[in-house]
Amino acid sequence: MNPREFKHFLLIARASNCELQTQMELSGALGFADTQLLNTAQGISHEVEKMILAFLGKLKNNSG
Repeated sequence: MNPREFKHFLLIARASNCELQTQMELSGALGFADTQLLNTAQGISHEVEKMILAFLGKLKNNSG
């Protein structure tokens, strides 16, 4: 996988994570999820988002 393909992969992963965050927000608002489990899952999702953004930043810094 070349750097351009990897960047594309990371952008898709970020979008998927954002979609997951939206689904978690909805499930919480509608009362479909245990609050403690939902908070844990949301925290993990935000950590994953930070990692993806860090990877994207590294790719940007290394290419420019």
